[in-house]
Amino acid sequence: MKTRIGHLLTRANLVSEAQLARALEVQSFAGGRIGTLLLEQAILSEEDLGKTLALQHGCGYVSWSILADLPPETLAVLPERFALKYFAVPYERGVGYVKMALRDPGDLRIFDEIVFVTGLKVFVAVAPEVRIYQALEKYYGKLRAPRFALLAEKLSRAQRTPSARPADKAPAPASFVSPDPALFLLPEPERAPARATGLPPTPLDRAPSSRAAGEAATPEAPDAIPWEDTTEGRSTPSAAASGEFLPPERIEEMVPFEDAGFDSIEPFSGAPDEGFPGVAAATERDAIADAVLEALARRFTHAAIFSSRSDGIAGWVAAGDRVDPSGVRSFSASWTEPSVFLNARLSRTFYLGPLPSLPRHDRLAAALGGWPGECVVQPVFIGERPVAFLLVTAPRPGAVTADDLGYLRDLSEVASSAFENAIRLKKKEI
Repeated sequence: MKTRIGHLLTRANLVSEAQLARALEVQSFAGGRIGTLLLEQAILSEEDLGKTLALQHGCGYVSWSILADLPPETLAVLPERFALKYFAVPYERGVGYVKMALRDPGDLRIFDEIVFVTGLKVFVAVAPEVRIYQALEKYYGKLRAPRFALLAEKLSRAQRTPSARPADKAPAPASFVSPDPALFLLPEPERAPARATGLPPTPLDRAPSSRAAGEAATPEAPDAIPWEDTTEGRSTPSAAASGEFLPPERIEEMVPFEDAGFDSIEPFSGAPDEGFPGVAAATERDAIADAVLEALARRFTHAAIFSSRSDGIAGWVAAGDRVDPSGVRSFSASWTEPSVFLNARLSRTFYLGPLPSLPRHDRLAAALGGWPGECVVQPVFIGERPVAFLLVTAPRPGAVTADDLGYLRDLSEVASSAFENAIRLKKKEI
């Protein structure tokens, strides 16, 4: 049996037992591979992870500097459908052999099928999954989830220009998302070169915009975002499934919930969570926000709620020792500037880590009573539209547990159904 990656990392003193335990706790709630979680937390370097994976699997390690520039004749060795199926990228071709970077080099079934398909002697190597997904998008058009797009950009930018932190601030603890402002905007998807596989190229150009020619793009929304189909089914025709991008006007449809329509939103049919009866029973937007804040205050010492609008977010209600509710209400940030809320909106999942050192966050930290040791931002969606963001803070890094994350997730789901029902009542639909 192969040694677990966590054991190898702690044995080599690349991560501490406490850091590994923390990552495992988050993994139990959010899923994912432990190496990727450690990369996201900036606890582990990409090279150290790659070399440890190579040691675990008994093979070589392929860096992104090699995978980033591959010729079409090398890629042609492995047909696209097998590359995508087995998360495999051929990176060197010689007489009678091919070298293949795999996400899972220890899977003998994958190895045997690649040998059969290529008809060549195959030498396998490993690369971190974030780089495998990046290569599959670049060369084959397989769109990555936003999580991996953000992480890949973070790793590449760190290699180019080490981030500098203000001298008057203590180094922040490791975060799931880099505090570099540029990393809070998804990078452009990688363009696939003309492939030598004999198959038609996957469309990677942007979906055509409905704006008239020559009309300036609106600045209210971030650039179009490629969303990955994570169901593995890809049976429903959609922009994401066909390899196209959501055009900016689609993103601009993410309007505040008081103006939202429900043509594409299914009625909530689940039973309200018994732990949040006040939220489920509220029928007016401010009453819902107050009930959600009360539920947050039962578990966290500092909490705030922000409303999501078409052009950005705005402070709503807040509670906690030294928290300034009026300061929170006066806080706002647009979708054109980096913030922790933009990151949660793009990734469509929670943010866990320190409050990043971004320009807009100075005012936010002051309203919250000072820079927290750790914070969580949990988005609340109705269908595809964000309607609110829940923010809680903890006094020290590592204080938020997996149970806390589960509590926030469950609360956001009940809040989502309450907001949706409130809109339907307002429109006299129910």
